[in-house]
Amino acid sequence: MASSGPASSSYAFTDLTDSRKCNLSEEIPALELPGRIALLNQIKVCGKEKNLSKARRLHSKILQNNLIMKDVYVTTALVATYSKCGSLNRARELFDQLRVPNVVSWTTLIDAYTQHGLGKEAIECFKKMQNEGICPDAVTYICILKACSIVGSLEIGEDIDAEVRKQGLLQKDIALGNTLLDMYAKCGALEKAQELFDEVLVRDVSSWNVLISGYVLHEFYIEAISCFDKMQDDSFEPNAFTYACILKACGILGATHKGQDIHANIKVQGLVLQKDLVLCNALIDMYAKCGACANAQDMFDELRVRDVISWTTLMSVYAQHGEIKHVFRLFNQMISQGIIPTEVTFVVMMIACSHGGLVVDGQACFDIMINIYCLMPTMEHYSCMVDLFGRAGHFDKAVIMIEKVPPCDGLELWISLLGICQKWINVEIGRWAFENSLELDEKCSAIYVSMRNIYAAAGMQDEVKKVEDLRLKNGVL
Repeated sequence: MASSGPASSSYAFTDLTDSRKCNLSEEIPALELPGRIALLNQIKVCGKEKNLSKARRLHSKILQNNLIMKDVYVTTALVATYSKCGSLNRARELFDQLRVPNVVSWTTLIDAYTQHGLGKEAIECFKKMQNEGICPDAVTYICILKACSIVGSLEIGEDIDAEVRKQGLLQKDIALGNTLLDMYAKCGALEKAQELFDEVLVRDVSSWNVLISGYVLHEFYIEAISCFDKMQDDSFEPNAFTYACILKACGILGATHKGQDIHANIKVQGLVLQKDLVLCNALIDMYAKCGACANAQDMFDELRVRDVISWTTLMSVYAQHGEIKHVFRLFNQMISQGIIPTEVTFVVMMIACSHGGLVVDGQACFDIMINIYCLMPTMEHYSCMVDLFGRAGHFDKAVIMIEKVPPCDGLELWISLLGICQKWINVEIGRWAFENSLELDEKCSAIYVSMRNIYAAAGMQDEVKKVEDLRLKNGVL
């Protein structure tokens, strides 16, 4: 699929033979240049293929030639490769063996932590790098801005923004500009993201994608569509990622006509839907959320290859519209074709069972998920089961399900049970759920509202007043 955000960094960390245009023949006399370049290329291939065993054999060869202590670029290449192979601890051990790490080495380590989602550790490395007098370059800034996006560190991101401007890098490096834009968007600073976008003279499709996806991420769907329209007005052609983002906005807004127009544009532009499942699934999901079941089914039927998301998305369409038989039909077809269901698939199944009052089938789905597919239930699964049992009036089973969850995580389930008790006017279970909820969070207003409604429905006005008094006493508005 097309790039989802900022353009990639200006060099690949495993391709260190080209990095910074260093003169390798002058750097290390331990091997002749051809042998050394071949070795670096072999290390790069190991990282690309994620071949850890081969990387270890090459490491052994490097040790025999005594290059670890001498050749910073060979060692740095190994650091990157170990990281790509999932051995981050080994990568850090190798880095620590460097006598004098340079900016490439530090940047490679920062990138390794970032690629593994360890933004805090990446930021710590960045600070240590600066403390040791190593000046970051544009690639380093790209990596650390990604780390800021991971941990939501807007303050550090703003400091880097100031430094980038001071060095005059912003207008020179579009990848850096896009990554800075992405950091602001992911940290929720959408006004700053828009200001930066308006300020940058040179933009590409990735720049627009970052801004559009930022608006979608933070649920500013109208702004996302407006940005999408302006992108086209400025003669930028959307790619598959752009369309996937904007289709999500259309689905949530229920903008069927806009979604249909985008579908038509995709066909006109010649994007091959059969080869881009993400885009196909986005179209199915858009039609599903807009309530256009026939369009969603037609889009699904056009697919030659379907993944679990395709099946689950279409199942959710029918679940939302109470077409329970179609949900089970699709589930059985999916299984027969060897597609393994996910946790989300079972959420859809349980919701369908709940809406259809199918207690036995819902329990069977829950058991199959655990015992056959070895999937651990999430809070969403427990919530579905509590809702399923509650709708059917099986309070004993609902309570047993709640008790399977650690007490500290059970507030959502107790509140759900309170809502069910309100429907059935079950004062006894409602009072018990109310007391358990208060133990977890006495400041939650929903608890008091539900209990008050239960008493009111039962005609117990004195108890209604007691709940109101307790709410005020606990400082809940």
